[in-house]
Amino acid sequence: MRTFCCQALTASLVIASTFAHEDGSSDQHRTSLRSGNLWTHFLSRQDTVVNREGMQHLEDVLAFAYIAVGNESVSETFLMLSLSNLRRLGGWRGAVFVVTDRVACVPSSATPVAVSAVPAEFDKEHATKYGKHFKQRLLELLPLSPRHEYVFYSDIDVFVGAPVFNFLVH
Repeated sequence: MRTFCCQALTASLVIASTFAHEDGSSDQHRTSLRSGNLWTHFLSRQDTVVNREGMQHLEDVLAFAYIAVGNESVSETFLMLSLSNLRRLGGWRGAVFVVTDRVACVPSSATPVAVSAVPAEFDKEHATKYGKHFKQRLLELLPLSPRHEYVFYSDIDVFVGAPVFNFLVH
């Protein structure tokens, strides 16, 4: 079993493409993403053709995983948007797990994996560390099937903007 940790890698896939202009220059102003139809324009330009046969094989051997522990992280917009984009824009139909201390808040598009809540006496710094220690135990915690060979970890604030098949195979 292998785990892929994809924080900056996936983020750069979406963000670098978002700010690239047709003349080859790039825009470093993140605020422009929120203005007008830049994001809609970016999404409409993405290659949405997916090799369904190849994707089916990936969905059999790979699972996506998120960790949302502590405070309100599982009910934040980030997790909901990330899961929605993975399914809708990424075209992912395979297993998706969310390690969380608030199982009832996980949408039906993912499988919740229950862990104990952050102890009440923890300050913000210790609560953050508490959530991060689940990354080290990810393979122990997830209810993977025998066919799963890989786990692709993603932070909840990373958003897929195109089919994941092309990203995963190239």
